[in-house]
Amino acid sequence: MACVGGIMALLFQLIICFILLLFTETAAPKMQPMIYTATYFFIFLIVFNAILIPFMQQFTLIFKPFMNPYFKLTIESALYFLIASTVSDQFEQAGYTSLGKLTNLTVKIIILSLWLSELHHIIQALAQLNL
Repeated sequence: MACVGGIMALLFQLIICFILLLFTETAAPKMQPMIYTATYFFIFLIVFNAILIPFMQQFTLIFKPFMNPYFKLTIESALYFLIASTVSDQFEQAGYTSLGKLTNLTVKIIILSLWLSELHHIIQALAQLNL
């Protein structure tokens, strides 16, 4: 029940932000892109902290018996990819496509670095097979 209240509060905040953005677009059109971007990232942070992190915690508790390193890394990789996709889309919509592509590249490198230790174990196991 508390989660529903939190989601309703978030929806109310989104409606207030939408009204403020409409007001800004009318009153100060040159400030609107900057205020929109700041509002977007602020709301993204709220959603991330209020909904996504508790969801991931509950998800990991449910699947704790299956939590091998690969499952955990897959979930973390998907979460990082979701964040990168959202931020990259925001950059591209604002006309900064190169920053969006750089964001995607950075997160792909982060995901690869997460998997390096497991990849090292797999390579060692294959090397011991003397293929």
